[in-house]
Amino acid sequence: MRYFIRSLALVCLLTASVWAQSTAPVLSQAIPAPELAQGGAAVTIDLRNYFAVPGLTAPPAGFTSIFPTGGGTPVITFTIDEGVPSVVSLVLSGSTLTVTPVGGGNGTIRIRAADREGRSATASFAVTISTSAPTFTLHPRALTVAPGGMVVLDATVVGAATYRWERDGQAVANGSSRVLVIPVVSASDAGNYRLVATSSLGTATSNPAQLQVTTVAPQNMGRLSNLSILTTAGAGEKVLTVGAVVGPLNATGALPLIVRAVGPSLAAFSVPNLLPDPTMTFYAAGSSTSLDSNDNWGGSPALRTAFESVGAFALAGDSLDSAILRPLPGVGVGGYTVQVTGKGSSQGNVLAEIYDAAGSSRTGSAPRLINVSTLTQVDVNADLAVGFVIAGQTAKTVLIRGAGPALTRLGVAGVMPDPRLELFDNSNSQRISTNDDWSGALEVGNAAVAVGAFPYASGTSKDAAIIVTLPPGPYSARLAGVGGVGGTAIVEVYEVP
Repeated sequence: MRYFIRSLALVCLLTASVWAQSTAPVLSQAIPAPELAQGGAAVTIDLRNYFAVPGLTAPPAGFTSIFPTGGGTPVITFTIDEGVPSVVSLVLSGSTLTVTPVGGGNGTIRIRAADREGRSATASFAVTISTSAPTFTLHPRALTVAPGGMVVLDATVVGAATYRWERDGQAVANGSSRVLVIPVVSASDAGNYRLVATSSLGTATSNPAQLQVTTVAPQNMGRLSNLSILTTAGAGEKVLTVGAVVGPLNATGALPLIVRAVGPSLAAFSVPNLLPDPTMTFYAAGSSTSLDSNDNWGGSPALRTAFESVGAFALAGDSLDSAILRPLPGVGVGGYTVQVTGKGSSQGNVLAEIYDAAGSSRTGSAPRLINVSTLTQVDVNADLAVGFVIAGQTAKTVLIRGAGPALTRLGVAGVMPDPRLELFDNSNSQRISTNDDWSGALEVGNAAVAVGAFPYASGTSKDAAIIVTLPPGPYSARLAGVGGVGGTAIVEVYEVP
């Protein structure tokens, strides 16, 4: 009997230990700094999105919920450890924190999540309320567009509480946010656009941006013409996968392509730690049988001519770089992937490129690149640079996404937990947009549906996205993990119809 009692006590002890381990809260991801302006609207933060209870998926007996919901007994409770009353007022109801701007200044808010035994995890985030009138750091761009497509006008402004878009001095319908979306642009939308930003401290008006709507020949329509990715590649987990979709799906004919994997020739541009001998394999999406492959490009005259035709830099004839030409008629409508790796266990920096090689030989129904993407593992404290070119004479709206957490639902392990996107104009090195968390932006969600992109898990996911209308020229999207955290991520660039 004594042995039984001791055994029962041991079982209870182990059970209590498991219970204790499973209910201790942890911080699952950082709480982002909210966007606040003096005199502006309050922001609500659902704290359940930022704390987790490992091993506990349902409330145990005696508890009504894992997190507080406003009634009953929760496993975890939240308290405000630190606030800044002169800057913001804080109201905590269940797991919902409401942050209301009060006065100018900055400070730190700290939240504590504790279990019934007092073990806790804390999270802090910064708040800043501007003490001056709104200031524009980036003005809307002048655009020349073809009729029928989506146009996005935006600007970057600090310290604004409300927004109002005007065209030729008149308020624009549905123009009360920082981003103005014209779903289907027509000649009647042409004019000079300004964004008026207001707070309790004053009003600022952006420089005018002229929107011209014009009809151009099919070969001069704005389009994606080139994708380039500079990153580290090698064998195993470091295989670089580049994707392209030729469309639209109702297009007739085919599209000639040039695909390159450049390692050794990057020495001419002082790129360090090069992949010494990249190899490349070209597939149709969903097929394990390759359409083409190349180890060393071999100085082919046909390839030299093709490189010149698309403006690609020359490769040394004896270099170990790889290249594939899919000449006229090219490849049909559909998806394609390119895998770049190195010989043996080698890895290093490599530039992967896909070029639209049709030139001006196209009609309104001819295929074109409508989506380009890359999937790779990004190292700690590294970034992924994805360049693309808008060709033609008219601007093009693109959706750029940097997905990490969303890949988990697709079976990808080791994802980047919190990717951050920056968009640069390569012609002047100016940063023109940035996004950390997409925050369920309506215009982004609608565009993702329109282009057939896989959905993000929720509006509170840590994935990033930018939607923007860009004039012809070279651009680059750079993705890195917040705090330098690495992981597998995908960068996508979609043409938005």
